[in-house]
Amino acid sequence: MYKKAYILFCLSFLLPPVIFAQYSVNWAKGFGGERKDKAAEVIETMDGGLLMGGRVIRKNTFLWLLKTDAYGNEIWGKTYEKYYRSAANSLIQNQEDTCIIAAGFCTKNKKFSHDINGWIIKTDRFGTLLWERVYGKKGNEEIRDIIPDGEGGYVACGYSTSNEALEKEFWVFRIDGDGNLIWEKFFGESVEDVAACVTRTYDGHFVAAGYGINRNKRTLRVIKLDKNNGDDIWDLPWLKDASREALGIAETPDSCLIIAGTFRKAAQETQNALLYKISTEGDSIWEQTFDYNGREEATAVRISYDNKILVAGYTKFNDEAYDADFWTRKMGLDGTIIWENVFDRGSLDYAYSLCETKDNGLAQAGATYAEDEGWDYALMKYKNEEMTKITVIQPEDSVVTTVNIKYDLEICIASALKLENAEVFVNGSLQFNNAMNANLITDKDCRFPIYTTILLLEGKNDILINIKDEKGFVVQERRIIYYIPSPETGW
Repeated sequence: MYKKAYILFCLSFLLPPVIFAQYSVNWAKGFGGERKDKAAEVIETMDGGLLMGGRVIRKNTFLWLLKTDAYGNEIWGKTYEKYYRSAANSLIQNQEDTCIIAAGFCTKNKKFSHDINGWIIKTDRFGTLLWERVYGKKGNEEIRDIIPDGEGGYVACGYSTSNEALEKEFWVFRIDGDGNLIWEKFFGESVEDVAACVTRTYDGHFVAAGYGINRNKRTLRVIKLDKNNGDDIWDLPWLKDASREALGIAETPDSCLIIAGTFRKAAQETQNALLYKISTEGDSIWEQTFDYNGREEATAVRISYDNKILVAGYTKFNDEAYDADFWTRKMGLDGTIIWENVFDRGSLDYAYSLCETKDNGLAQAGATYAEDEGWDYALMKYKNEEMTKITVIQPEDSVVTTVNIKYDLEICIASALKLENAEVFVNGSLQFNNAMNANLITDKDCRFPIYTTILLLEGKNDILINIKDEKGFVVQERRIIYYIPSPETGW
């Protein structure tokens, strides 16, 4: 096996000023071969694991999928070597069939190594290839992002140079579930136009974002497309006061759009991270740029379970310094910072993707460079300090003894989420089900109190408490109760 895995966890610092620590670093790991490997995206799979996609360099560059469990332990890894060069930029797992869609690019042969095409593969949940499709014409094409279209197919975006001028054009296309093309659109108003990300809006249409070159600087491009034919509904007017580039996009719960990317003023030497909120009609709402005293990019943006904005990226002190760090923020819909963190271990770490996990934590992936290891996939996990917690007040100890056949359980549940169900099993038999009452709130640490009496069997009793939240995540707590009846006494 030519790949390796190792623990990256070293240091994690909260940025000043100290903001409420809703998340804390749980673990961080690296995976890779002997050369330059890069994870472009991470998603949580339906079984609670994590899947990364990107590229691995062996003899050539190949698309690499790597699956881990929820704790970052490798389960399987697959490279796809049909073509001379390939890589993945975006991943999906289908809810219907659990299959995986990976999109990026491929180069068919060494002789024409600069002849690049868009490439989409479909695998089963174990990475076994089911089909692959190549998209593009005589020029170069690359897919940067792919999403479900809401009707069993997909919408992808990137760039294409299959035009007379051989210049990069904004490229967006829609396919059915088998990879067959439904429509394809090109938008090119400058010498270089690239679509980096796409999202589906509340009305079923699509918005793609990226950049175009205007007066020798990158300018934000955002286009809304009709779902039926790909025609543009609106095209955001070019903002010419500074260089802006979109790298990620998401629709917000208030039916607006949040764009993550980069920002640079004309006279500004360093590059800042950008967050830009617009309406679904393309009207500006607010813009934020922020930096950590270096070069920054906001590379991914997501909406959290509690309807907040999650944004990830990296910061680099300067181009010469051997130091780049993952950074992550959680923000309100108005741009207010709720929590932020920089993961600093004194090396080169670039974050390109972010996803929220079923346990309300965060997973972040990208590339890491270690002097003795080279460039590898980087994967780190934040745990949520507000996740559902069970506190068993009675019995307090994990193993207790009683002389009574009836035992009173007292349990407190703390959760930032709504809870779907509560169950208490005694020796595998359900004795308590769904009797939570949010009106019985006592304090913030006991939002959902549970009081119930259970019937015990003589001897050992295995008590299992299951709490399921609105996201389907189950938290468990166990107690062992020995019921030893008092011996009958007589004269």
